[in-house]
Amino acid sequence: MAFNKKKACVAIIIATAVKKRVKRKRWVKPWLLKRNIYTHLNLLDEIHSTEEEEDYANYYRMKVACFDHLLEMVTPHLLKQDTCMRESITPKEKLAATLRFLATGRTIECLKFSVIMSPAAIE
Repeated sequence: MAFNKKKACVAIIIATAVKKRVKRKRWVKPWLLKRNIYTHLNLLDEIHSTEEEEDYANYYRMKVACFDHLLEMVTPHLLKQDTCMRESITPKEKLAATLRFLATGRTIECLKFSVIMSPAAIE
């Protein structure tokens, strides 16, 4: 009889330990999918093309040439492949988010709205 109690206890422990898989409502939040529209990079590309060095330097705390050189150096390490589920975050976007984080000291939760990335992607 003690053996049956042990079996029952083990069965109860196993049954409660197995977590039910929660089905995701969505893979990505809809506003994150519109990163190409809402991102601050569109404005910065415009500033870059008009060669407004002061504004660019004020935003990133570095000159355009320095940003371009740094981007060239880190691109092989940050480059990811696009999948059928979603487009990857470009090295330029990752570098821009990192530099903005370092320049402002804002929290990642606050930064996610200006760079249009999830906190997990920023970290």
